[in-house]
Amino acid sequence: MHAIARIRFDGGMLMLPSRTPYEIELLLENLDWYTARHEAVQLEIDNHRWRVAHGSSDTVEECARCHRARATLTFVNGSRVPLCVACARVAVGSRFAEWPRPEPARRAAY
Repeated sequence: MHAIARIRFDGGMLMLPSRTPYEIELLLENLDWYTARHEAVQLEIDNHRWRVAHGSSDTVEECARCHRARATLTFVNGSRVPLCVACARVAVGSRFAEWPRPEPARRAAY
């Protein structure tokens, strides 16, 4: 398990440790800030990439995992998964272990 998460955005990249609960909390705070500023960023963690978008106040979308809270971040990697803060913390902390892996890209045979 890699300890470094990369947040890529227009004009730069932020690298943060992501092993302890405190580090995961800092990662989520930075994801929230950068997605609010840039609309969407790319999160790279453990050799997986996710496009992360900020939940807007215009659209009230519920969390796809708990269905109780309002989604604040949306993770996209083959499927679109809006999550509340608590469920995003669980997902990042488990390295998205409970999520199905996206299908590999199909290559055309020539």
